[in-house]
Order: sequence, then structure tokens, then C-alpha cells
Amino acid sequence: MPGIYFRRALGAMLLVAAWPGYPLAASDQAEPDFSSDVDTFSNEAQTPTTETIDQVLLDDDPAITAVRAQIEAQEFDESIAWLLQHIELLEEIHPRYAPVLIEPITLLGDAHTGKGEHEQALNQYQRATHLSRVNYGLNTAKQVPIVYREANAFKAMQDYVSANDREEYAYHVLTRTHGAYDAEMLPGVYHLATWYSQTNNIFAARTMYEHALNILSTHGQANTPMSLPAYRGIANSYRLERFPPIYMTSNTDTSGTLSQFEPTYADTISVNNFPAAERALQQVIAIYREDPERYSQQTLAEGILDLADWYLMWDKYSRAHPLYEYAYKMIDAVEGVQAANVFAAPKMLHFPAPQPPKAPPARLRGPQQQGVVEVSFSVTKNGHVREMKTEISQPEGMMDFRVRKSLRQARFRPILAEGVPAEYPSHRYQHNFAYFPRLSTDEPSADALEGSETVPEATDERAE
Repeated sequence: MPGIYFRRALGAMLLVAAWPGYPLAASDQAEPDFSSDVDTFSNEAQTPTTETIDQVLLDDDPAITAVRAQIEAQEFDESIAWLLQHIELLEEIHPRYAPVLIEPITLLGDAHTGKGEHEQALNQYQRATHLSRVNYGLNTAKQVPIVYREANAFKAMQDYVSANDREEYAYHVLTRTHGAYDAEMLPGVYHLATWYSQTNNIFAARTMYEHALNILSTHGQANTPMSLPAYRGIANSYRLERFPPIYMTSNTDTSGTLSQFEPTYADTISVNNFPAAERALQQVIAIYREDPERYSQQTLAEGILDLADWYLMWDKYSRAHPLYEYAYKMIDAVEGVQAANVFAAPKMLHFPAPQPPKAPPARLRGPQQQGVVEVSFSVTKNGHVREMKTEISQPEGMMDFRVRKSLRQARFRPILAEGVPAEYPSHRYQHNFAYFPRLSTDEPSADALEGSETVPEATDERAE
């Protein structure tokens, strides 16, 4: 396996992700939750790796059950008050590091999380993790679900470096508890792979998804529904490699670095491997087809659309268009669904988010405000943007140039008119952003200077 700590590869992307208000991954490209696809191996031990807090912690005290229900009902203040009193009582009658304290302390962290008090929650999770290690050993898997909570608290505080450390530490604990190809490793492998995908650490994510396939193959479960997260994740990693979720200049290296891996793994990493990603998406479709009772006609059509989108983004229009037509017919055959409505408007597949405006010096910086740019344009039958026109710009000229640059690189799924890809003459995109107004200065801002550049509209004969 690759080394646990991949800091160098994350460095550049995490700095980008740490911009105020910048999401971990664009909503259209974020890695979905595949947990529902991961079943238990029927021929293996059924002890889950990432156990829920109910499975890990000690008793099924009715009072604890009640307060857990309160937290789920978002009654956080009442839960916090009761848990503080309950923990104080337990500390009076039990030793300082008694395992009975782990569950209420963890639940106290959950209640603080529900209130958005992430620093207080983190303090409770760290204490619960410490108690778990003291009672069950440094490498006990019982601490893993609590460590994941720590990672989530760091994410909420936009401390992505610390969140990454906790995610990787949880995986490290699992590797010390289980063998590399044990079935119990699979949920942890998928969990870390998803985190790497969300932080655009694409090579590390791909390596983890490939390891998940190796685990499944070892147990005779390759090409089963349990492998769906791996195949989707592999395809998504190649997509993010070619189409990063932030705007990149032409001389920016979007491929990360291979130095994060041990030599034996660095040699096996594939870069820009179109056939590998294509095969992964084709395998997803094959799994859907093999189990029609589990996967509906509409689910199969969505898998075919994913492959069609892939071909479109890689300019393989002769492959994409027939698949769109086929998927249209499948969806139109679903009872209660009208394909004409589903494909009536273009769907954004890729939009490299523009960098936010540069903040002026602190002495010239006003209160943060919200700006907006709205652009109208046409979308060709091959998903390219043409004929852009800025409709709204507030503040005027601040972000127009950057938004238009990003739209030139955007890709859309075209509309399907009676099943056939067609041009859409009038589509709109609205980009909202935060900025700090400049109070006063004799010099124009860097964004104003950049926005004044004249750049001709990009043309691409292939897209017509």
C-alpha cells in the first residue's frame, strides 16, 4: 500500500480549498456517497470495520438511547444539559478513564456539532478517542468512528490539513488491526478514497479504489455491486485529472505528484488513461444489467448517460450521441417519466470554478459583501458554450472576465430533442461570489486591470 501520509500531494489543492467559502468539491463533480452499495461479505466475518457508535460503545442504557434520539430530533440544548450532568455523575462514581465515559462524551460532541459548535465538539471527540485508546489499546478499531467525527469537525472549521491527518490516522489504525486484503478493510478503504476525491488528491484516491478492487477480487466478489464505488471512483479520478474543479492556467500542472507514493506503487500509477476509465464505466453498466431485479431501468439508463457524458467530455461525439439516444428511449419507457422533460435543458457537467476576487489590504478593506455575475449563452449539440453575453454584473466588471473564461472551458450535456442532441439557443448561468470592497485607493485593483484585457472568444471547430 502507499504510504499513509500524502501531505505533499494535498498541499497545493488544500491551499486552494482553504479559500474562504471555497467548497471541497464542486457540487456537480463531488464524489457521491456509495455506502449503500457496500454489502457485507457473505462468506466472511461480519464485524464491520467502521462500526457505528452504538456498536462500539458499551451499553444500551435507556437514558443514553433517549438522549441519542433527542440529538437526532435536533434538541441540542436539552441534550447538552443532560449529558453534562450525566458525565459529571459518572466521573464521581467511576475512575477518571473509565470506558463508561466514552459514549456520553461522544454524544456530547455530536450535540455540539448539531449546534455548529465545532471546536467544542472536537474537544469532546478528542477526549473520547483518548479514552478509547487507554481502555482498548492504541490501535483499537473502536476509536475509528470517533476519529472520523474529529475529521468532520476539522473540515467544518476549514482546517483541511488536520482533517486529512485524522482521515489517514483512522486508516492507519485499520491497517494495524486487519490484514491488507481482509474484508473488514473495505469500508475504511472506501472512506479514505472518498476523502481523497473530495480534496482532489486524485492519484491517492485512484490507488485506494484500485486496492478496494483487489480486496474484492481476493474474496471472489469482483464485478459485484460491492465493486460499484470502486469503478465509479476510478472513473471520477480520471475525470478530475482532465477536468479539475477549479480554473487552471495553461501552464498549471493538474496531475499532482507521484513522490507521495512508495516506489513500487509510483511505477504502477496510470496518468490520463482514457481506456481504463472507459472500462470502469462500462463495468458499472454491466453490473446493472446483470441484476435487473435490484437495479431499475432508470438506474441502468443513468449509468449509460454517465458513459455518454464521458465520451462527450473527451470529444468522442460519434460514441456519445448514440448512447444519449438510447438512454432517452429507456427513460421515456419508464412509467410516469417523460424523457422530453428530463432532457429539456442543458445539464452542466464541468465548470472550473474561477478564483475569487483578491481582497484589498486590510486597511482598505470594507465588510464582506456578495456579488453576482449572470451570463447568457448558447449550448451546442456537443456541449460547448457559444455566444456569451453578460446580463448581470454586480459589482460591475469585478468577476465578468473570470466567469467568462471558466464558461469557455465548461461542458454541458446537450438537450435531447426527440432523443437527438440539439443546440440550445438561450441558457443562463449565475455565479455568486463573496468579495471585500475597496474603501479608497488611488490605484486600480488587480482584478480591474485583469478584467480590462480583451480576449477573443474561443472557437473550436470540433464542437460545431
